[in-house]
Amino acid sequence: MNNVVEVSETEMVENLGFCLNLVTRGTSIKVIREDGSRVMMVPLPNQEVNPPIGMVPDLPADPDQFIDPVGTQNYVRETLGELETELNS
Repeated sequence: MNNVVEVSETEMVENLGFCLNLVTRGTSIKVIREDGSRVMMVPLPNQEVNPPIGMVPDLPADPDQFIDPVGTQNYVRETLGELETELNS
């Protein structure tokens, strides 16, 4: 999971090294600039984790063996939300 930390532009400038370490470790940083605009610093996938196009291993031929990570994440989020609502009522 990717956490998002919000900092001001001044905080970013004063703590740039620390912020870069956070991003390197998987945290996204939302920088609120002095003029009110916002900028995101996000970690990029490591090339070892995500091979270049054409180097991706073959997907399973049987569709029942293919697990959709986005679909699974949405299902878990919805189910947890339902359980939380049920628990709080």
